[in-house]
Amino acid sequence: MKSPSLVSISAVTLLVSCAGPPAQMSPDWTTSVPSQWRGASGTADYANTGWLRSFQDPELETLVGEAMANNPDLQASAARLDQAAADAQRAGATLYPQVDLVGNGSRNKSISRAGSFTGGAGGFDDFDNFIINRTNSLGVSLDVTWEVDIWGRVRKGQSAAIADTQAAAADFAAARLSLAGQVAKAWFAAAEQYLQFKLAEETRDSFSRTAEIVRSRFERGLESATDVHLAQSSAADAKASYQSAQQNFNQSVRALEILLGRYPSKELQVAQDLRAVPPSIPAGLPSDLLKRRPDLQAAERRLAASDQRVGEARAAFLPRVALTASGGTSSDALRDLVDPKHFVWNFLINLTQPLIDGGSRQADLSRAKAVVREAGAQYQSTALTAFREVEDALDAESLLQTRESALLEASEQARMAYERSESEYQQGLIGITTVLDAQRRYLDTRRTYLTVKRIRLDNRIDLHLALGGDFTDTTTLQPTSESLSSL
Repeated sequence: MKSPSLVSISAVTLLVSCAGPPAQMSPDWTTSVPSQWRGASGTADYANTGWLRSFQDPELETLVGEAMANNPDLQASAARLDQAAADAQRAGATLYPQVDLVGNGSRNKSISRAGSFTGGAGGFDDFDNFIINRTNSLGVSLDVTWEVDIWGRVRKGQSAAIADTQAAAADFAAARLSLAGQVAKAWFAAAEQYLQFKLAEETRDSFSRTAEIVRSRFERGLESATDVHLAQSSAADAKASYQSAQQNFNQSVRALEILLGRYPSKELQVAQDLRAVPPSIPAGLPSDLLKRRPDLQAAERRLAASDQRVGEARAAFLPRVALTASGGTSSDALRDLVDPKHFVWNFLINLTQPLIDGGSRQADLSRAKAVVREAGAQYQSTALTAFREVEDALDAESLLQTRESALLEASEQARMAYERSESEYQQGLIGITTVLDAQRRYLDTRRTYLTVKRIRLDNRIDLHLALGGDFTDTTTLQPTSESLSSL
């Protein structure tokens, strides 16, 4: 393949076009990224279809839809997205005046004595009478508080919260993509375990027949007792393998049911064969397909959020201006509360300038800057991991295909050797150990072939997960309102 040209791509600006405003404090990191994947090969003739549809398995697509609606882990991710959206709404609330309607009322009673005081050694004489005083106080007011965001502290906090919400949305998209991949892998794993179970059943029956043949020949004096023991040992081992295969199959079905949000009853009907791997990967896949990866989008949004919080921490050094006002009526009679003559109001401007705080605001600023550096390093790590995952999947594609073909050939040859050994054994041309060895060789190669065939399907899923979708769709994987409402 022709050596690809190299372009210098900034780790921070890679997702600018799909993730909103970039962070102002980008990490100082660049790397040479191939314009297309080194491991890509094949034809450029491919259809613009979804990656799930490429497996041509409608039942799999139905199961993925069921998992999207019922998987509890995905529902938890959706709830975290709602929490982040609420935090963003709360962060921006202080940009607007806060208005409270306040009503109050009280009634007081006091008693005093009126009369003559005669004096004398004993104190007071009797008072002539009592005076009872009753007072009412009624009021209603509107209290308004508003911080004037002169330096943009509140707006930067709101921008950071919005970026956090965008990161949570990307996390939710990543959870959906990951769940689709897990369901697909579990579906194919269950199909493989079914085939392994049927192969173990076939092997159990085959070794049992061989043991019966050996016993029959021994009774006729044609075999030794050692051969009988070897054959019976192989038959018992095959029976144990059958039980193990059945257990593995049952567990794989229950694992799939859990992903679907079902009770793990092992009642789900799974495929009884493994699908063929979809057509070859198109040549010249552009590396900017990674823009769709939700984890990269989330990392970039967290970097942007941390950058905004640096500005918020800086603004904390500057004066805060708060406006407060209240207006209403106050009277001792309920009927007078609507009388304009009783209207009262006040208006205050509060200016707060931080002076000495023991270095707490400076510590907040230093911490915010450190968070930016951490977010930048995490973005760099996520980007490099994404490139590695794609290159690994592309590299494994051709290697696994060659390995599967070789194992299929080995399995067929082992099957023919086993069938021929049975015939030659009955003719007395070879011993039982050769037959048993041929049986085991066929079993081992067939098992490995089925596993590699499933691994090839898993690898294709991993490639789609690494690319964030199929081979052509460059749209971002943000959740829609319809998908959120379905949860």
